[in-house]
Amino acid sequence: MSGAGPRCFVAMAFGPKDTDALFARSIAPLIRKHGIPCVIINRKQSNHDLNLQIIDELKKADFCIADLTYARPSVYFEAGFAQRQVEVIYTVRHDHLDRHQPDDRRVHFDLQMKPLLTWTSPTDRRFLARLERRLLATVVQPWRRKARSADMETQAVEAFRAQPVNEKLAQARRLAIRALRKAGFRDWGVDGVPAVSVVGKDLRSRRFRDPSFLANGNTYFAATRRSGPIQQVATVVGLASLPMQLLRRLWSYLSYPADRFGPFDASGRAKKVVPSLVDEHHFLVLLHRFSRDSAMREFPYLTRASPSELVVEVAADERSVPATNHRHMHIHLLDEIRSPDDLRARLTHEVGNVQREWKDIRRR
Repeated sequence: MSGAGPRCFVAMAFGPKDTDALFARSIAPLIRKHGIPCVIINRKQSNHDLNLQIIDELKKADFCIADLTYARPSVYFEAGFAQRQVEVIYTVRHDHLDRHQPDDRRVHFDLQMKPLLTWTSPTDRRFLARLERRLLATVVQPWRRKARSADMETQAVEAFRAQPVNEKLAQARRLAIRALRKAGFRDWGVDGVPAVSVVGKDLRSRRFRDPSFLANGNTYFAATRRSGPIQQVATVVGLASLPMQLLRRLWSYLSYPADRFGPFDASGRAKKVVPSLVDEHHFLVLLHRFSRDSAMREFPYLTRASPSELVVEVAADERSVPATNHRHMHIHLLDEIRSPDDLRARLTHEVGNVQREWKDIRRR
C-alpha cells in the first residue's frame, strides 16, 4: 500500500470544450500533484468490451471524481456503482443547480442532496481550492493513515515471526490471560496448581512475566468465577500446534476436572456449594492452523457455533455425588496467530462473547 497512491476513476462528460478544459487544467494537475494514478476509460487503449472495462476499473478504484455537468447517464451509472464501496467526490457546473434548466443541463433530484462542488469556469481557483481540501480530507489523508497502519502491521508480523517459538507462546498466553482477567477471571492456576503458590494472587509477580517460566511446559491455565450455584470457567492452552493425538489427551484432561465440578475441592475438602451449571470456555491459542473439520470428525458431539467456536453440552458427571447438573463447553480456537495485535483483536471478540454468555446465564 505504501508504494502507489489511491487509484482514481474520473467520470465526466468528455467531448464538450468546457469539461475537457476542466479536466486538463484543474482536475488532472491536482491529482498528479498528490501522486494519484488516474483512470479515464475513453482514453485507455483496449480491445475489450467497454462496459466490462468500466466495471473492472470501478472495482479497482479507491475513489471517484464524478462531474455531473451535462447529466450524462453513463456518469450517473458510474458514480452510483462506485458509491457502493468507495468515496465519490461530486462536481458540477454552477448553472446546473437551477431547477428551470432543461434535463440535460441540471442535476437530477436524487443527487441534489450531495455535497456538490460547483465551478464557473475550467480554471475556477475557488473550485480548485475546495476540490483539493475535499480530496485531502476524504481520500489522501485517510489513505496515508491506512498505509502507515498497514506498514506497522507488516513490521509487527515480521517481528513476531522472527521470535523463538517459546517467546511467541509466552506472549500469546500472557495476552489471553490478561484479556480474561479484565473480564472478571481473577484467580488463575497453572497445570492444576493454585495460582497463589505459583505466580502470586494478582499474576504480576516476576515469575509470571518470565517467558522461560511460561514456556517451560506450563501450557494449561485456569480460573473460575461464581454467582451463587452458577460457575463459569476459563482456561488458556497455548501451543505451537495441536495434532489430533495431543487433542485427545487435552480433551480428556478438560472433560473430567473433578476437583472443579465435583463436591470436593483440590485439597479434598467438601465444597459449600456444588454448582448447578458450569459454563466452560477453553481458549486454544495456537501458532499454526488447526483443522476444525478434523476435530468435529473426531468428536461428533461438537457443534460449530462460529468459525472460531465449537460447543458441546456435557451431561452430569455421575462419578461426583452430588453431581454437577449441567455443563456447557465452549472451545475458542485462536489459531494462525500473526502478531500480538492480531491476537488482541480476536481476543476482544471472543471474550466479548464470554461476557454476553455470562450475563445471559445469570438472567435465567
